Amino acid sequence: MIHREALATRTLPESFMDVLSQVIQIVNHIKSSALNTRLFRLFCQEMDADHMNLLFYTQVRWLSRGNVILRVYELRGELKEFLRMQQKDEWGSLLESSNWLAKLCYLSDIFERMNVLNRTLQGKDTNLMIANDNIKGFLATLALLKSKVDNRRFVLFPRLSAHIEESEGIEVETLSVDIAQHIQSLISQFDKYFPELDVPSFAVVRDPFTAPLDAVAEDDIIEEELVRMKQDSEAKTVYQSFSLQEFWCRMLKSYPNVSQKAVWLLMPYPTSYICEQSFSTMVTMKTKSRNRLSIESDMIVALSTTEPRIGKLVAEKQAHPSH
Repeated sequence: MIHREALATRTLPESFMDVLSQVIQIVNHIKSSALNTRLFRLFCQEMDADHMNLLFYTQVRWLSRGNVILRVYELRGELKEFLRMQQKDEWGSLLESSNWLAKLCYLSDIFERMNVLNRTLQGKDTNLMIANDNIKGFLATLALLKSKVDNRRFVLFPRLSAHIEESEGIEVETLSVDIAQHIQSLISQFDKYFPELDVPSFAVVRDPFTAPLDAVAEDDIIEEELVRMKQDSEAKTVYQSFSLQEFWCRMLKSYPNVSQKAVWLLMPYPTSYICEQSFSTMVTMKTKSRNRLSIESDMIVALSTTEPRIGKLVAEKQAHPSH
């Protein structure tokens, strides 16, 4: 789902794509030169800026666009003065343009929301139901944002709202049309990449004791097991004492059919988070100076949630006689 979310959020109207391209050009101008990077860092230190460096943009990193634009927005004052000193008047004039900054503010606000969604799709305990709820919640938020923009209300975009109040000469009508077009495009893309799921069965898996029988009406055997489970006080105690995954594993013997249906829903990995975490761990451990290291056992320890008892393991080993 993280990859689908990244694809769904890639579309941008031409006006906003131009702003993103210009931001990338400004960042690359400074970051691609070691001299410019050091000079800009010293310049930010002298001006007591919140940050000392810009961030590179890369398409392969899911959070990149939002982080890059937010950093440029937060250092817009320092960037304007630095570019003027380097006689980059074209870029400096962009950072003085109220309309250009308004688009930058919008992009920082909307990409921040996308990054929040991206992070909610990560985690070891994320399952299909949690990911689906987060996606649906984001779609509902987009619909709300579009209705507010259609009425020229920008309170839900905090940076854009503050910029509109502080600046003059902003073409609010044109900006509203562009924002509404982008939000509608996002809604269409999310509907394309995230089709409807079997939501009624989610209710049975989440809480079989309050779920309606209509959710499993097409399967008489599962419906019969669900009726018996609703009256099982011991099963209710297990449900209150253990996690959702462990509860259904414990119910496999007593209620095999409904439990198997629940396990099938909980088992799939909705995101590649665990795989990406393994890659990151391997990159950290297997460096150029340790490229011959066999890291299978080390990765098991690094990725396991069980804390190893190092003291006990060391005590069971015989020290070298020379020591």
